[in-house]
Amino acid sequence: MRWKPSDDLPPARPSGGPLLRRGVLAVAQYLLEAFPGTRVSHRYESRHHVYRYVVSNLGFHLLVSQEFLEDHPPEEVPTRLASWDVAGRLQTTGAQQRMVVTNDGYLAEPAATSGKSIPGP
Repeated sequence: MRWKPSDDLPPARPSGGPLLRRGVLAVAQYLLEAFPGTRVSHRYESRHHVYRYVVSNLGFHLLVSQEFLEDHPPEEVPTRLASWDVAGRLQTTGAQQRMVVTNDGYLAEPAATSGKSIPGP
């Protein structure tokens, strides 16, 4: 699977359409603003229906469920992430853990060392 820069997204799934695409971009923008001077890459992992974001140089991994992105208007996504202090918690947990965001909230869990995705909540 190839990593894509945040500005080079795959076409949105029919179930999400342009709103899903805007939600994906909103997460990337949130991370870019929270961690200035970094680069954010992402990919869609269809097996678990999540978007995986990686903040370069810092090694932070954020997984955001597709359901979360489809259920929240794109304008609300950064506000929701900020209200949960996702960026702050990524800094606290560091590269040894990954943060998973769903409709139920977030949780930090050990990062997969094999590079393979493991199911989130």
